[in-house]
Amino acid sequence: MIALLVWTSLIWAFFGGAINRISAYYIAKQDILAVSSALKFAWKHKFSLFLTPFFLALLIAFFGGCNFFAVWVAHQLPVAGPIIFILGFFLELLSTFFIILLGIVLVFGFNLISSTISTEGAEGIEGVISSLQYIYSRPWSYVTYHVLLIISVVFLVWIGGIFLDVTFSTSLVSSDSKITSYQFDQ
Repeated sequence: MIALLVWTSLIWAFFGGAINRISAYYIAKQDILAVSSALKFAWKHKFSLFLTPFFLALLIAFFGGCNFFAVWVAHQLPVAGPIIFILGFFLELLSTFFIILLGIVLVFGFNLISSTISTEGAEGIEGVISSLQYIYSRPWSYVTYHVLLIISVVFLVWIGGIFLDVTFSTSLVSSDSKITSYQFDQ
């Protein structure tokens, strides 16, 4: 499963970066960029395109580990632990804020990271900051696009279920040759 996740992320990052570069070039200059140039751009920025989401996950794990370590130290020292915990509580709040902020970027901005890197030519964390800016500057557009995407996917899955049901109901593989229902789960 991990190998599949890495392979999918690699393909998503590389070809997504190339496709986004072609689109950005066309929008900015009203000119068509060659596929070979887009692939060269994606190859040049391969580490930024591929490793940025993993870097975000690593940062989330780091800040979570810092919070866990602070609580562990507070429990290990019976007298000084609560005092250390109170003094470091602001750092834990700040760390938790970063965990939430980076989690929002990772979950909701994952698809924008390669677009930002390809459009602006940004590297790594610059692309993450710009992705955050895109999400927060026009949140209703972002929400609307994703709601329409979810509706489209649900519709396509429903239509695909009807297609499969009709195909198996009318084929020679089916035990009866009449169409009985349009349910996906039969």
